[in-house]
Formats: sequence, structure tokens, C-alpha cells
Amino acid sequence: MDAQKPIRSKDMTLVKDMNNYRIVYYWNDLKGEQISPDLHSKSAAEEWRIEYLQTVYEGYQRRDSTVDRRLYEHKRSQHPRSANVESLFQVGRRSTDRGARVEQDLAAEKLESLFSLYETKDDNQEGRG
Repeated sequence: MDAQKPIRSKDMTLVKDMNNYRIVYYWNDLKGEQISPDLHSKSAAEEWRIEYLQTVYEGYQRRDSTVDRRLYEHKRSQHPRSANVESLFQVGRRSTDRGARVEQDLAAEKLESLFSLYETKDDNQEGRG
């Protein structure tokens, strides 16, 4: 395994950006280099992170599934419940069980500059008429 690759969630940051006039999400390492492909949604970025971290994990993996059943009621209802355990771990113990948070929003900056260009163009056209 490449020593440069992040092996923990805290070594990765989620970025929201624009590419070809579309909002995309991707993961950067601590150096700011993109390590994931452009993803179409935040939930797709969360799924990519789970798969990626499970792939690079070198220890014994006790969890067979990457799906956290707590997130989906239909999955939860398929398994017996224990009131004690359910109340202790409603969010999940792994960092990948918690939702990802956008750390850097480049899309907002790009949208602002795009709107300002549009407004400038609109103002110039009004001045000609």
C-alpha cells in the first residue's frame, strides 16, 4: 500500500466544487490532493469513503457489510433489537458511521463569481439600450 494514502476518516476532507457547471463532491488528503473521483452527491461521497477506508484497512475486518443498518429503517427491522445496545450506539462507533461534513466549499465561491459575471453582463446590456 502507498504510504501517502489516508487510512482514517480524519485524514480526509470533503470538498464541494463545481466542474463543467455541475456541483461535485470529492475527497482530498491532508496535502489537499484529490484522492477520489468527482462524485454527484454527498451521499455518494459518503459511500465512496466507506468503501475506500474498508479497502485500505489492513487489520482484521469483523464487519462484513459496509451498510450501517441504523441508517435504514427497513434494514433495522430485519434484525432483532436489544434496547440496551440500541440506545448506546444510535450513531455508530466507526467514523464512517457518522455523516460526512463538507470542509471546503469551492462551489459557493465559483457560483458567486459566475453570478457576478452574469450581473455585470446584464448591467452592460442595459447601459447600451
